[in-house]
Amino acid sequence: MTLRSGATWQPSPEDGGPGGWMGSSNLVVDAQSGGYADAPGGVVSTDGSFSVMAWARQTVLPQTPDDRMTVVSRFGGATSGFSIEERVSPDDPFPIPRWALVRSGGAADGQVLIWSDDPVSQWGDWTHITAVYDAANHTARLYVNGQCSEAIPGVGTVAGCAPVPVSDPIDADGPITVGSGGPDSAPGRYFSGDIDEVRLYDGVVSETEIAQRQGS
Repeated sequence: MTLRSGATWQPSPEDGGPGGWMGSSNLVVDAQSGGYADAPGGVVSTDGSFSVMAWARQTVLPQTPDDRMTVVSRFGGATSGFSIEERVSPDDPFPIPRWALVRSGGAADGQVLIWSDDPVSQWGDWTHITAVYDAANHTARLYVNGQCSEAIPGVGTVAGCAPVPVSDPIDADGPITVGSGGPDSAPGRYFSGDIDEVRLYDGVVSETEIAQRQGS
């Protein structure tokens, strides 16, 4: 990946740094500097089945529904193929930050398909997030720390052990971005914190694989 606008690699323990989740270097990004990293597209096709995993540790929490902080995304044209974000649901009675799987289709941008029922940690703990899209069944799932969870009344669709029906997505052809996301291939919606072990799969990963990666 190519580092952009002040994004840095945190050194590994062998180089005198705290290192990443897996004991090596991890990506450090900051919304104030607009730092992020990107890689050319073509890793996965977003109109077919795919899965995305990442470890994230935030240093800033969203305060309003307009605060969208992206962990990993795939740019399209006017919309994004997918985005894993840290954000606040407008339907929450209180501004509680949650993880969200966001997909776009047609003219819509930023439609949240699934919210995590567990809030984002206020203490900056490492969290393992997995999003899965099953093109054959037109469904999606969201896992936080290896666990799918039950729905919460009043918030909207959230992560659940039953897959969530979704509309047909677009085939995004832009770059993969880590630490930012936005329409029209324009960087924005920056994340602040550490991101590590981003993995993209061309297909549906099993819950066993998710548990293994979360526990490793």
